[in-house]
Amino acid sequence: MTLSTACQCGQFQGELDPQPARTHNRLYCYCDDCQAFAHYLGNTENILDTQGGTDITQVTAGTVTITAGKEHLACVRLSPKGLRRLYSKCCDTPIGNAPSASLPFIGLINSFLTPHPAIDETFRPIPLVAFAKFATGLEKTIPRGLIGGIVRIVWIILLSKLHGDAKHHPFFDGVTGQPLVEPIVKTP
Repeated sequence: MTLSTACQCGQFQGELDPQPARTHNRLYCYCDDCQAFAHYLGNTENILDTQGGTDITQVTAGTVTITAGKEHLACVRLSPKGLRRLYSKCCDTPIGNAPSASLPFIGLINSFLTPHPAIDETFRPIPLVAFAKFATGLEKTIPRGLIGGIVRIVWIILLSKLHGDAKHHPFFDGVTGQPLVEPIVKTP
């Protein structure tokens, strides 16, 4: 079963080929950069949970395909060396993050994946809670699963490299490794 992906207005679309559980990583990230990205897009209510966490599924780059609206792809870096954060500029819907072609994995923001119930059915429950010290609100979340999460990220990167996913990365040119869109670079 292929999962559909789409921005809020439907102009940017894609597909995610679900993979065996061993080749993805599911997490809630509470880092200040994920929160800043949601604020940058003016879309906190659709991205962040009540404590400022972003629900993310990290996958190999070769499993994501853009099917429509590539011209709407945009990118921002929240600092000169910050992570590339992708979104659809037609309606400022977050897509996810992609470090580089040489690290061919993508952290898809789950509000971009549709239908939402399929996320929980397809991918295992969230084992990793990262950067919990940045959680907002009175009840703070507790970090968990860091070592297992790091192992899964390394595994995803190794599988991506073995499968040559850099050549099929949806956000980088397969020959040059250059990003398809130049990021807007913000200062911290």
